[in-house]
Amino acid sequence: MQASALEPSRWNGRIFAGTWMEARGGVHDVVEKATGKSLGKVGIANPADITAAAAAAAAAQPAWAAMAPRDRAAIFRRAIAFFEAHGEEMVQ
Repeated sequence: MQASALEPSRWNGRIFAGTWMEARGGVHDVVEKATGKSLGKVGIANPADITAAAAAAAAAQPAWAAMAPRDRAAIFRRAIAFFEAHGEEMVQ
């Protein structure tokens, strides 16, 4: 069985840069203010992470712009289907 995309071991304390990776800028605790309960940790990107992300986005943009609108729409529909399938997990 494949692990859920929302499984904390995938993202907890990490950043996404094409794949989940260790955050080179450290981590930040996310705390539910009403209860004080720890919800997990988010990764903090450092300047090199930001530069790499901007370069990757710039490199990908021409292909995205050249893609037919129906193909871009299909990508968004897949994202919507993911959110619908995992909505309850996200709420938790």
